[in-house]
Amino acid sequence: MAVKVLWTDEAQQTFDANIAYLNKEWADKEIKRFLQRTAKVIENITANPLIYPASAKSNNVRKAVVNKHIILYYKYYPIKKVAALLSFWNTTQSPDKLKY
Repeated sequence: MAVKVLWTDEAQQTFDANIAYLNKEWADKEIKRFLQRTAKVIENITANPLIYPASAKSNNVRKAVVNKHIILYYKYYPIKKVAALLSFWNTTQSPDKLKY
């Protein structure tokens, strides 16, 4: 059941912010690892969009752990067969800011 993946503006912004942070603070190896892991998570979502658990705040939103610091939140629309990437949440942030 392959689904189409759409990036929301927030997902793109938070993804880019994480890449910028890695560029500033970590080696190229870490950036490559993050990109590979992100690609694998998105591949898993396209193959089986229900593979990851629902978020605590919304059953319609799912969360995929990219690494111990980043969680990808996405919403699956089964009728349209679309997974909308919502945000790459950095777990070091205050959980009170999380809307998913």
